[in-house]
Amino acid sequence: GARRVERLAVEMSDVLTQQERGVMWQHRILNVAWELKFGMSSASLMLKLLDLSGNDTAVIAQANSVHWAVNGFLQLFGTPLAGALSDSIGRKPLWALGRCSKLIWFLGSYRATSMNAYIVACILAWGVGDLGTLSVQEAAWADVFGNRPELSARLKASNQVWTGIAGLVGPVIGAQLSLLSPTIGFFVSSTMCIVEAAMVMASRESLPKEERKPFAGVVALIKKANPFASIGLLFTNGPGLRSLGISAGFLRAVRNPPPIRLVS
Repeated sequence: GARRVERLAVEMSDVLTQQERGVMWQHRILNVAWELKFGMSSASLMLKLLDLSGNDTAVIAQANSVHWAVNGFLQLFGTPLAGALSDSIGRKPLWALGRCSKLIWFLGSYRATSMNAYIVACILAWGVGDLGTLSVQEAAWADVFGNRPELSARLKASNQVWTGIAGLVGPVIGAQLSLLSPTIGFFVSSTMCIVEAAMVMASRESLPKEERKPFAGVVALIKKANPFASIGLLFTNGPGLRSLGISAGFLRAVRNPPPIRLVS
């Protein structure tokens, strides 16, 4: 499984140019750093939220539901806006902004004195400051490998192996760090945000100026962000997409287990 994917990726990397190999490693390192920083901050975040909520996980679940709902609405418009802006000014500025904006989440959670303050930090970091920048990272990858789908899929699978490992290791490191200090995870993860943003800005822009498009305007983007049009596509293009849409809806509705109330 994992070894075969890695071996195939190495074989395919033989045909990569030096620039393309650099892009592959850039995305791999950034994806690993993304998983590590959230894993390493998980223990600190949970300790903080338990303190703010009085050890009541129902309150934590309610707070998370609020900011997830608000951020989902903001991302509905932020994602096409980020895509259009990156097509106009290049990928790096918005990509770096998305990486650096998580500073608001880590430091805002650290400084929060109430659950409402935590919710505000989450909205500022994920809804206002993010602008759907994960889609910009995908666009940067497509700029280089989009015309070679088989190669792109193999390299992505190889990167995912390392990302998965980071997702397993990160919480373990975070738990050990929390033994040294209950808040150290916030500061380590915040530092990684700055390093990631600097790494993006120091890299080569994937979208040349001659290939950029003029910004279409906010009104046109709002029309494209119409969620009902997207839902309509799911339900009017055959039973396969219709079933997939229904299944995804049920999954999103029930994926979080009911909260457990802790007794102190």
